[in-house]
Amino acid sequence: MSRIVGVEVHELLIPFRLRFRHAAHARDKAEHLVVEVTLEGGAKGYGEILPRAYVTGETVATALADARELWAPALKTLQLDTSGPNPPFAALAPLYEEADAQRKLASYSGFDVAVFNAWAAAAGITLATALGTAATPPPLRVAPIGIGFPPRLAAHIARLFRLRAFKIKVGDAKGLERVLAVYAHAPKDASFVLDANRALHELSATALLAALRLADVRLDAFEEPLASGDPLALARLEETTGVPVMADESLVTRADAALLLRHRAASWWNLRLAKNGGFSGLRALAALARPAGLTLQLGALVGETGITEAASDAALALLGPVRRRESSYPRWLLKEDPAPGGKVSRAKLARWTRATHRLF
Repeated sequence: MSRIVGVEVHELLIPFRLRFRHAAHARDKAEHLVVEVTLEGGAKGYGEILPRAYVTGETVATALADARELWAPALKTLQLDTSGPNPPFAALAPLYEEADAQRKLASYSGFDVAVFNAWAAAAGITLATALGTAATPPPLRVAPIGIGFPPRLAAHIARLFRLRAFKIKVGDAKGLERVLAVYAHAPKDASFVLDANRALHELSATALLAALRLADVRLDAFEEPLASGDPLALARLEETTGVPVMADESLVTRADAALLLRHRAASWWNLRLAKNGGFSGLRALAALARPAGLTLQLGALVGETGITEAASDAALALLGPVRRRESSYPRWLLKEDPAPGGKVSRAKLARWTRATHRLF
């Protein structure tokens, strides 16, 4: 057994190369927390906390307070078995249960991922191997098109990354125009999801879908379309338009998942390591989604570094079949990625750290 002998939280601030905007928020920098966990023997693991007040109600300030008051004290007493191939789901279960019950899953997720990474380093096994084999075929890699993206830039993104799957932000006055422009520049066999970030009312969402149907634009799903987040309204929109609804902001905890399932409100779920509680949360929600026959997307949050990108690669094995895979594309979005390929550079991390809090 191995104890955790050190926890540090780094306040990160990295400028973006370009501004990314959607209906709920605009960002031009990564401003979040990186968790560093050290085990006996020196093995280290890293995770990220990317709080979104409009999703979980958490902020950087509340996440830092939770790190001090909840998660660091709990990790002090944790014992990890690093002698075998079994990941630390059981050891972390009480922490995940508390985070899920208190809706503190963003702050918890950084600790969950950091502990998993530290465990893997100490056990001498990659997380991808420990968590199993990802289902085939591989998911479609998604190109995010934010509000304000010109069509030529969208076409450039498609060519640069060789992507055939798009998530187009809508919810502003030019939403329809943006979708039609991207559709015209994309490959003919491309896959499209719209994302309103809860910006529309039922009538406006229905009108947008009707206009796209007239233009022969084929959609895979409409992510979080309604401002109300009402599961009955979501179910009604899916039934009346025939376009599958994808839950994102309305899907944080297991209680949220149960409500969506009860009302058959969304046939797609967007799961994210940094939103749903790390590896522990993804495994718990996938266990609810699979029997219901739901379609899954593994999502990303704008500003994630290579830490979460690499963790998401490993997380695919927990989910079973995944239709689409998002990325924050840290190499291209961030002025510098402190963890290229998932390997943290201490010098790069220090360069973009405003303050470091040693919790024990």
